[in-house]
Amino acid sequence: EGDYQIRFNFALPLLRKADTDTKQSHKREFGSWMRHFLHFLAKLRFLRGTFLDPFGYMEERRQEREDIEKYMRLLRNISNNLTNENYQSAIALATLPAKLRGFGYVKQESRILLDQRREHLLKSFLGQEPAEEIKFSSAA
Repeated sequence: EGDYQIRFNFALPLLRKADTDTKQSHKREFGSWMRHFLHFLAKLRFLRGTFLDPFGYMEERRQEREDIEKYMRLLRNISNNLTNENYQSAIALATLPAKLRGFGYVKQESRILLDQRREHLLKSFLGQEPAEEIKFSSAA
């Protein structure tokens, strides 16, 4: 009820404008007509993951696929080297990707912290002495 307008705020990959200093993209505001476009995109969902996926060739999507491959290699490493002594490190390693959050530069910053944490946990898992504990904030 009342007088209102629906607005959408997106950092669309194809229309993204990055700040020249920080290289971070800014969101743009779109009107209610965007609902029709989103509805159209939803109908093209069957293209996801195929060579016709219009967003599949973007750097962010390639990085996400690489993250999955890296995680699968990690799980194979865990399953091949799991013992009673390194069980807790294995659990920490296996659940680490669930902490990868955000989009764009936020996700990239989170990925860097998670990579550092994974290296530390992997050394612990393999019985190597890690150089120093890496603090990881769950907010990242």
